[in-house]
Amino acid sequence: MPRRPPENTLTTRTAFFAHEEDAWRALTATWEDVPEATLLLAGACGTEWSVKDVMNHIDTWQEAATRVIRDLLNGKWGRLGSSTDKFNAQHYTVDRDRPLTESHERLVRARQNLLLLLATVADDDLLNEYGRQQIGWWAKWATYAHYHQHLGDLTSFRQQRHHLRSDSPER
Repeated sequence: MPRRPPENTLTTRTAFFAHEEDAWRALTATWEDVPEATLLLAGACGTEWSVKDVMNHIDTWQEAATRVIRDLLNGKWGRLGSSTDKFNAQHYTVDRDRPLTESHERLVRARQNLLLLLATVADDDLLNEYGRQQIGWWAKWATYAHYHQHLGDLTSFRQQRHHLRSDSPER
């Protein structure tokens, strides 16, 4: 007997977009009011990535998801183009020298473009998150689930940097 896929974690379009917005706010709160120099320091995610690198990483995945979702909507097979690790490494190398302001603007634009596309997708497609050939899978893993993957590291980094600043003697 075939196995039934588990229930979707979000069951309405409204819940999807509300969850995405809440996760986005939590993510962006990790870098709000943080000095630019701190956003460029390695160690925000793993030993190498800065906050800026995480911004670039998320926007790269959102751009890829937008492309793949368009392919899926057009009846094509959705492909990333390489393995996840290779994709991440390639884009880290390409994006690491991008200025912070440009990285942030690109992230905001990629999210807006993805959300605009997702707003046009049928509920059944948006909420079907099981399998890489499902629009909902790409929607989930390019937005709130992806934000949550990096939230712990970014929150810890922010707290460590704030702690170091508050321990500094007044000048």
